[in-house]
Amino acid sequence: MEYPVEIPALPSEGSIDRLVSLLAPLLRIAQPKIYGLDNLPADGSLLAGNHTIYGFLDLPFMMAEVWKRRRLLIRGLGEHAHYAVPVWRDLLAACGMVRGTRDNVRVLMRDRQTVLVFPGGAREVNKRRGQQYQLLWRERVGFARLAAEHGYPIVPFAAVGADDMLDVIVDQNTPIYGQVAGLYQKVMGFPTPPVVRGVGPTPIPRLERLYFWFGEPIDSATFGNRFDDTCAARALRDEVKQAILVGIQFLRDEREQDRTAASCPGYAAGANSGRGQSCSTTSSGQGASSTKRCAVLRPSRRPTGPCLRAEYQQVDRPSAASEFVGRLAVLGVSFDAA
Repeated sequence: MEYPVEIPALPSEGSIDRLVSLLAPLLRIAQPKIYGLDNLPADGSLLAGNHTIYGFLDLPFMMAEVWKRRRLLIRGLGEHAHYAVPVWRDLLAACGMVRGTRDNVRVLMRDRQTVLVFPGGAREVNKRRGQQYQLLWRERVGFARLAAEHGYPIVPFAAVGADDMLDVIVDQNTPIYGQVAGLYQKVMGFPTPPVVRGVGPTPIPRLERLYFWFGEPIDSATFGNRFDDTCAARALRDEVKQAILVGIQFLRDEREQDRTAASCPGYAAGANSGRGQSCSTTSSGQGASSTKRCAVLRPSRRPTGPCLRAEYQQVDRPSAASEFVGRLAVLGVSFDAA
């Protein structure tokens, strides 16, 4: 089905500031940590990244931080299914979202705007069990074709945190539910959301700090400028995909270090001198008191340059108890000794 070109007007700066202010209480809880924000070009780029479960658990925070720190308004591309719901589509348009059609994207690129795309689309939002932080792109190359056609830089980005807030307990692989979900998708054209569990047996998301990474821009002009060059589009897509996977791993490594630092006194001081500590709890026997043992953790190579790879030689992993305390400490929750 062909859709007419329709680009909603940009919200005023005052309107965006008010929207961001509404997130302030939640920002203090999520405490987003961002790397590579200076890699975002001021004169337009195409942001391509991983879509976390449900999509709305981290995306507003990322867009708010980009606006606060760089004053860049991100124009997200929305799936067609969003525009079938009257009130919802109006809300998305008020926030600057654009229906994800080729002609709309061409207009945005000609205007040198910052455009956001999730190649995994609705399928990646509605993850199944065991698919945390996976890129479910299939053979999609549309974003790469359009970027090459306009010589538009692609900034790979990664997000970590939201996929750990919820556990998928029922999905399309579940008998009966999967059959109903398949029928729903055929009729509505949109995957059925999975059934999740967060805090206890409820679907309330667990507290997790949010991490975002923006890689160095990829010059799509080096892949040619023809929309119909499938081989070039696939090569560009694969390079973007690999960069995102590197970013995801970097963020997961950074998060692990933050948890270790928060749960182990002395780690931060050791990290400043090029080494950290990993804590474990041991007991000398039945009825004996537990003691905490910290082993040196030496980074073999700190993340630098465009790839930002992180590799560590870890002697001991934190115990389950210290890891749990670390999660809370990273979020600003501390315990006083009894």
